[in-house]
Amino acid sequence: DVLDEALNAQVVRERRERPGTYEFNHALIRQTLYGELSTPRRVRMHRRVGEALERSFADSIDAHLPELAFHAYEAAPGGHVDKAVDFACRAGDRAMSQTAYEEAARSYGMAIQALDLVTDGDPRARIDLLLALARAEDRGGNGEACRTACLEAAELATRIGDAFRLGQAAVEYAGSYWYTAGAAQD
Repeated sequence: DVLDEALNAQVVRERRERPGTYEFNHALIRQTLYGELSTPRRVRMHRRVGEALERSFADSIDAHLPELAFHAYEAAPGGHVDKAVDFACRAGDRAMSQTAYEEAARSYGMAIQALDLVTDGDPRARIDLLLALARAEDRGGNGEACRTACLEAAELATRIGDAFRLGQAAVEYAGSYWYTAGAAQD
């Protein structure tokens, strides 16, 4: 009944290419309604949407990782941070394999932000995510962002005494510097 009212008021419309699927008539309507949701309600909504997408795409999860990562990330403040980090990492890895470096960087950044919601998180996981972000930024041509991520990873690796990850950060940093210097000479 509510959907019929929204259709009659021309707030939503049925999608021609997908009967039974509805969308807002204008992005401003969607943005306004979304902005009026309380934070707890918005978090619950994203959790429910993510769970529904997981069920719907159970046979093709990998093809829908960016959507799943987004909804899991938005739901992370309500718990399930591990799911948000997992989906975002998997989305980043998939984007890297498809040479979609900006999308990969966005996904790894989302994973880092989700991980930051956990106060007792494993610092090695954060370093690994920073290094993945650095690689995506480097491959995407954003050397400055790459080096920033490397420096943060190196600082954290030094703080916890992880020489291996410190070495990884140094190698990635140097590779980004030399790539940028070589490109500038061309």
